Amino acid sequence: LEYRKATETSYTSVNVTPTFSYTINNLAANTVYKYRLSATINSVVSYSNEFTLRTPCQSVSLPYNEDLEATYTEMPPCWYVSGGSVAIVSNGNNPVCQPHTGNYMLEYGSYWLTAGNYSTVSFPMFSFPNDNYKVSFWIYRLHDYYSSANEGVGVYINTTDTLLGATSLGFISNDRTSQPTMNADGWYNYSVNVPQGTNGNRFIILKLISQYSNNTYLDDFSVRANSSIQTIDDSFNISLYPNPSKET
Repeated sequence: LEYRKATETSYTSVNVTPTFSYTINNLAANTVYKYRLSATINSVVSYSNEFTLRTPCQSVSLPYNEDLEATYTEMPPCWYVSGGSVAIVSNGNNPVCQPHTGNYMLEYGSYWLTAGNYSTVSFPMFSFPNDNYKVSFWIYRLHDYYSSANEGVGVYINTTDTLLGATSLGFISNDRTSQPTMNADGWYNYSVNVPQGTNGNRFIILKLISQYSNNTYLDDFSVRANSSIQTIDDSFNISLYPNPSKET
């Protein structure tokens, strides 16, 4: 068995007996590795195809803040995207908008996607010491002819970075006439509590849903300890936590 970091050229070799699996210890976290098998018969060395894997991220201690202002080639470290049309951008179209703060924001291109399409974005694995935490983000909300109450972002928590078996924490539409209603287009802040009994390693997952309406823009994400805050229950019976301040 031979393996190397994708950024390196030389392999580390391990002699193994024929087996269906082999564990390599002490690999770097969140790192892409290349590996292949070799066999020697009658002094002739043959190689398998080269395969690629990325090692998992280590759990991240809280609080956590991500404003997307660092220079990323794709997504922030340990963010995983499943599906397409997710990008970090500096300007918004359909609707026209600017980032909530700084120069960058997250875009889901639902303007071009047929209704029912969705992508997921999972944050790093967090180490929750208890359940007194909330997930917070800013979303640009608007209303026009194309707006749909079912287009926006759902928030989930899970022991893996997929939606399989995940617990829904809430949904907020990018249509500002949906609950909780707002009077003007602009950036609004929402938070949702993690479930009672949350403890240990968990993933926060965003489900970005298209209804072929407008693009969805998000910014300034955080996972932090909860404080006393008023709860608003919308018509979908989901508890959300809007900040009364907004920017246009």
